[in-house]
Amino acid sequence: ILMKAVIIEIQGEVIHGSGAVLDHDAERMTALQSMGFDVFLVTHDMLNDSKQLDTIVRSVCDRLGIRYKAKTEAMKSAETRLRANVLCNWLEIGISRRQGARTT
Repeated sequence: ILMKAVIIEIQGEVIHGSGAVLDHDAERMTALQSMGFDVFLVTHDMLNDSKQLDTIVRSVCDRLGIRYKAKTEAMKSAETRLRANVLCNWLEIGISRRQGARTT
């Protein structure tokens, strides 16, 4: 059985990085595409926007031949909570914990 595959790459340093990072990413993406992979470049802002994230999920489903199933209200609520926890600034979490330990 031949399985289809896509690659989802979260862009971070590319947005703020040097031209060398962009060149490297472009070379890697071209190589992956030449091997038959569909590559989705996704930014933090795209993941943090429910409409854009839904568009990405629908596109991945289309490319993989998977039927998209609409999210229930409970799923949307859980996704919002998950996004708030995962896409926060992790450096601030460490700082607030250290500061809390000093003040108690």
